[in-house]
Amino acid sequence: KKRLSDVLELLNGLGFDYEFPNGLRADNISIKALSMMKRKISLLSTSIESGCPKIVNRVIKKNLNLNSINELAESCAKKRIPLAVHFIVGLPEESYKDINKTLNFAAELSEKYGVIPLVQLATPIPGSELFNKLKLNKSQEEDLLDNYMKYFSKGNKFSKVPFQDLDRFIENFNVRINNKKIE
Repeated sequence: KKRLSDVLELLNGLGFDYEFPNGLRADNISIKALSMMKRKISLLSTSIESGCPKIVNRVIKKNLNLNSINELAESCAKKRIPLAVHFIVGLPEESYKDINKTLNFAAELSEKYGVIPLVQLATPIPGSELFNKLKLNKSQEEDLLDNYMKYFSKGNKFSKVPFQDLDRFIENFNVRINNKKIE
């Protein structure tokens, strides 16, 4: 929190007009930092990945208290700073119930605070722990890397929840979010 405030103070002191890609941790953004960036940023983004504490802390290993995202969303709404939050579904060990928790959390943030929920399918990046969990042999790994986007455009190979169900979850979520915006 202090480092972000210090950087913003330095940039503001120099008269630097910034718009930067962010993706900051929700629990590292203080009210002071929000006040310092209010006029300088058109969209703040953060990633919590899941609305299920078990997945956030055990699978993703983010060590993040989900209350921090509620606090950030409320502060952004009060200061009229648009906030986008990234969520991922289809992670290893994630159950149907966990996915429901995530999508309900995302929808509630949108409905209550105007958060822009960004929901994506889990896609392991080569070299990451998630990618290594696939335990591919050399030939499979080469094939996957050569056809990476095609391979994961139809879901992943490590989720307990089939792609068709993940797709339905996301479709229903989008209907819920779009219907709330129309009202």
